[in-house]
Amino acid sequence: MPERGKSSDATDPFYFYIPMTRYIPMSFFTLGIYQFYWIYKNWEYLKNRDQLQIHPFWRGWFGIFFCDRLLKEIHDDTRLKHYKPAEFHPTSLAAGWIIFSIGSRLFDQYTDKIFPDDLAGIAILIFIFMLVIRIWFFLPVQQYINEANEKIKPAALYYPWSAGHFILLGLTLAMVLFSAARSG
Repeated sequence: MPERGKSSDATDPFYFYIPMTRYIPMSFFTLGIYQFYWIYKNWEYLKNRDQLQIHPFWRGWFGIFFCDRLLKEIHDDTRLKHYKPAEFHPTSLAAGWIIFSIGSRLFDQYTDKIFPDDLAGIAILIFIFMLVIRIWFFLPVQQYINEANEKIKPAALYYPWSAGHFILLGLTLAMVLFSAARSG
């Protein structure tokens, strides 16, 4: 990722360039929290590249309000389009992701009221299904970022594992353990 005020290196990738083998498991094992980090990192890229006066952290934190604009920015990026036209519909993907993000949060909030204890397994399956659907909405975008980067800069390296990745995994584990202790 380009650093603010520093010219881009010939091997710097465009956007949050990560392998699908990291995006999918991280999104799943962080229960979707990684997708907010994904939004943050892509906004951070745009801030640094275009010298924008924005706060990427807050755009990631409030991802449901900023993901549509982000997906449109990626879709309409002339640098990427020159090498590979975008084949995803940003507004549809953003709308689906927002609906399933809010829906899964509401479902999680009211699961105890909807399902008795003997149907907890069904509730877990529904939550996993909703999580997998949420992950799916950003897959075409990450695939586009990866394919464009591979055409533009074949030598570009994927964004490395960072402290943010491990913090997200740790926070998710802590939330799951806290939730299990509270309900058990």
